[in-house]
Amino acid sequence: MEVESIEFSYGKHKVLDNVSFKIIKGKITTVIGANGCGKSTLFNVMTKNLKPEKGRVILNEKNIVNISLKNFAKQVAIVHQHNTAPNDIIVEKLVEYGRIAYGGLKKSNSDDEKYIKFAMDVTGVSKFSKKQLSALSGGERQRVWIAVALAQNTKILFLDEPTTYLDIRYQIEILRLVRKLNTEYGMTIIMVLHDINQSIAYSNHIIAMKNGRIVAEGNPDEVITEGLIKDIYGIDLCVKNFENNKFVLNI
Repeated sequence: MEVESIEFSYGKHKVLDNVSFKIIKGKITTVIGANGCGKSTLFNVMTKNLKPEKGRVILNEKNIVNISLKNFAKQVAIVHQHNTAPNDIIVEKLVEYGRIAYGGLKKSNSDDEKYIKFAMDVTGVSKFSKKQLSALSGGERQRVWIAVALAQNTKILFLDEPTTYLDIRYQIEILRLVRKLNTEYGMTIIMVLHDINQSIAYSNHIIAMKNGRIVAEGNPDEVITEGLIKDIYGIDLCVKNFENNKFVLNI
């Protein structure tokens, strides 16, 4: 996937200003930046929820605005920050919705059953497949939404702030699952994160945004510096190395 010279505005306020970059196939790319920098708008442009005023997003040599939602869903899976479903829906029934692009809800077939089972097994939600969504914790619900996305059987997964509102245990569980999907199943993953240290630890590539522009991108160890933190967040924080791992001291 490639983003080419994207621009987008809300009224007279330009939110994305000539944004260009390439997503590295088979890697985890994380977008970081302060609130209001354009992360969510960029996410929505890349996932066909918003149409750019200028520029284009290319997927398999096609502009995504010219790809139908059905065909897009066969290539790209998306987990939004806020997801809704009836509280009384059963987990396995919700995961079946991941097969909508293939007509799976009308008449399931062996492929539908295979990918639904895979999605539930790899995310660890099979054990509560018969439970209602309302009976699950926040971390369990997030796993279910990731399972819905995985049932689409795509090689690209978008995650918009997947650890928001979760306690530290579930945050780490979700990020370890993301890493597993990447390293064991070869998925290309693009996510938005707020936590800088988690971005460093679980990403191969960082894109740092400020005022609708990309101000830095590359390997986390090279990109994350005290100067960058000051630039994009407006705060002085120490960046240290410990046992060959980089950390931002945010206290």
